[in-house]
Amino acid sequence: MAAWAGVLACAAAGEFRGGPEAVAAQAPAASPASPAPPLSGPSRPVFTSDVDVIAVDVNVVDKEGRPIRGLGIEDFTITVDGAARRVVSADFVSQTMEEPAEPTPPPAPDRVVSTNEGVRRGRIVVIAVDQGNIRPGAGRHALRAADRLLDALNPQDQVALVTMPGGGPQVDPTTEHARVRAALKRIMGRAQYGGHHVSLSEAQAFDEHRSYDTDRVLDRECPATMSQHEREMCVSDVEGDAFSVTANFRQQSLLSLKSLALLMQALLQIEGPKTVVLITEGLRAEQSDDIRQIANAAAMARVAFFGIQIDESGL
Repeated sequence: MAAWAGVLACAAAGEFRGGPEAVAAQAPAASPASPAPPLSGPSRPVFTSDVDVIAVDVNVVDKEGRPIRGLGIEDFTITVDGAARRVVSADFVSQTMEEPAEPTPPPAPDRVVSTNEGVRRGRIVVIAVDQGNIRPGAGRHALRAADRLLDALNPQDQVALVTMPGGGPQVDPTTEHARVRAALKRIMGRAQYGGHHVSLSEAQAFDEHRSYDTDRVLDRECPATMSQHEREMCVSDVEGDAFSVTANFRQQSLLSLKSLALLMQALLQIEGPKTVVLITEGLRAEQSDDIRQIANAAAMARVAFFGIQIDESGL
């Protein structure tokens, strides 16, 4: 596993003008060669600003999924709100298990001095299982996929397990991957939004007024062999069932999104790039800002985000 770690300038040098309440990290130094201008009244202070640089983790692979080496800063373009930002460096970071051709023996340890020299720092991978949005008994194949993910990791990689919105197995970042495997086997879906007549996707069809899909559900649940009164009652039951399923899904999604936002805030406290793999049967955000806030928090925490969605067959 390897990645390109780029560093870019995110702000141009300039001036910050503000009133007496303004706060600045650096005040301008007075030039000794220039006389002080006459005081003609109160003036607004002027503060200089520095150029900030931020690290951006970028994965560049070929069609076979292999990292591409030999790229330079001229190969990358980064924009912020549509404005180009200058890339000042691009470094290739390899996290494979490759050893140097002629490894040098580590120095003899001192009796009173400890060191982490020569220790390879592994990746930090968080497996987040949205058990609140996974039906009981569903998703065993997806959890087995997470188990296979552990097979692909290096021994020094730290893995954490988080269940959302809480109440399930939790494992702090550890290199003891066996602990995570054991915890994965104890996870059970807890979604309670299944209806008597409709599945989640069918309930969403009613919520989104997709007549083709809803007519098919009504034909199945309320066949034409029913009397007019029976069919009217049946249609009302199905529509009420769909409304209940959708409402429960919205509420559970809200709890899971809050948990996901808290996870990103926690990962912000950990230095370096992180990877989050979310396993869910589906999430619904009522407002695009909900997703945007999580995406911004993930970017600040240097999180690469991946998802495994379970379909309604449980796969």
